[in-house]
Amino acid sequence: MIATIFGGISNILLGPIFIFVFKVSVKGAEIATIIDHILTFIINIYYLKKSKKFKVNKESIKLDKGIYAKEFFLLLNRIMLQLPLPE
Repeated sequence: MIATIFGGISNILLGPIFIFVFKVSVKGAEIATIIDHILTFIINIYYLKKSKKFKVNKESIKLDKGIYAKEFFLLLNRIMLQLPLPE
């Protein structure tokens, strides 16, 4: 929760800086949001590595192609449902 709050505050602060100071308009808000997500991710990973309940290392993160294939087809199905139908 702290990471989300910190990320939100950074987004609130960085948004106007990118929009008004660097004069990049809407792209500035997008850049601030991306930085917000990256900071939140880094803080969460730091917290998980510091925690004694979770072990985060290369061995604990394994790619299971079966799970990713299943998720890909579920995602593909949702994308296809969002496509407009031809008239």
